[in-house]
Amino acid sequence: MPSPKVTPVLSFTLIAAFYAVLSGCSGREPTVREAPAPPAKEAPASPREPADFSPPRPTEVREAITRVYEHAVIPDPDANPGFVAGDFNGDGLQDIAAIVRPARGMLAAINSELANWIVQDARKVVPPSALKPEPVEIKHGDLLLAVIHGHGPPGWRNPAARQTYLLRNAVGRHPRSMQANDPKLHAFSGDVIADTISGEAGFLYWTGAKYAWSPLP
Repeated sequence: MPSPKVTPVLSFTLIAAFYAVLSGCSGREPTVREAPAPPAKEAPASPREPADFSPPRPTEVREAITRVYEHAVIPDPDANPGFVAGDFNGDGLQDIAAIVRPARGMLAAINSELANWIVQDARKVVPPSALKPEPVEIKHGDLLLAVIHGHGPPGWRNPAARQTYLLRNAVGRHPRSMQANDPKLHAFSGDVIADTISGEAGFLYWTGAKYAWSPLP
């Protein structure tokens, strides 16, 4: 009896089925090649908002003092204008420094370890080697300098500006901002606050961590 003829199409189909069975037995799945994803387009960088260095107004300075220090201190009524603006810590943003006094009955809040500000004596700069600085206590009648560092382009006007200081022995009656490139001064990262305290002319400068007072050279 003559053997049946197998057409080429049928042979190809049988061979393909045979290899499919082998692939299934080996547990390997056929490799699927995916087209590479197109590179992601970078969003254009938005221009940075310029920092606000407009002159401060007395009303907004008082509002900032109330907002930050929560009625613990009040602007000194004898100081006129009683504040000075500048970039005191050298970060490119405007800071504000205002002459204040402790509010009546608020010494405990001012000196509290939980306060949102740093209390410091500008004439008692702690060396870096000191493990624990000597605590500074504000007393009734102290003349203080309240410093609010700027945050973001609005600077000290920003409600999020919360890096603040209350400084003893740091201010007289006529503070003024001086640029660090003044020939009378050394090279500092930011502006300094010049004044005369107890007959001694000097300036307040940012050390990188705190404020310190130095007599004029």
